[in-house]
Amino acid sequence: MATSLGTAIASNTAAGVVEGVEIAAPIAWEYVKEEAKGLLHSKAAKRGSYIASGVVFALVYGLMARGRRLARIEEKLEVVVDEVADEDD
Repeated sequence: MATSLGTAIASNTAAGVVEGVEIAAPIAWEYVKEEAKGLLHSKAAKRGSYIASGVVFALVYGLMARGRRLARIEEKLEVVVDEVADEDD
């Protein structure tokens, strides 16, 4: 059981992000494979690989940024919870 609301929110969000990546990555990979199958050595294939690499990079960077944002939110939430607990005493 989660020890605080912030931890519960962070764990649920992290699970959702991981699930989204697990679903999106194979679909993106299949799309790139189908598009590049007939054009393995053409300029279009190279351009497609650059685009696919950019998409993967953007997804990973977005996940890293989201993780940092969630960590900051969780820290702030913990501070607020501690302040409220101190006020109650």
